[in-house]
Amino acid sequence: MKGEAGAWFATERVMFEAKREVGNMRPQHWCPPVEPSPAEAAVMRRVKRAKLFVFLRERRHEIFDEGFQQELGTLYGDSRLGHPPVPPAKLALASVLQA
Repeated sequence: MKGEAGAWFATERVMFEAKREVGNMRPQHWCPPVEPSPAEAAVMRRVKRAKLFVFLRERRHEIFDEGFQQELGTLYGDSRLGHPPVPPAKLALASVLQA
């Protein structure tokens, strides 16, 4: 048991040191393609009832423009701990879709 705890702490320390070397954990901006892929276009043509999904796919680059992504990015505090953050625009889009 004691050996397992020691191994766990050693692993956590290595991960902490690696994260500290990475530097700032600020989120990156999301730059999705504007034009739908052939597969996306085929799905968009077939969608009849879920027009919100098609609208969001067609307009996501306008809704989540550079200025709005910068504003969303201010919600993240500077930290060297944790996992790299998900771009805020992706999280916002997921929240809209969940609602």
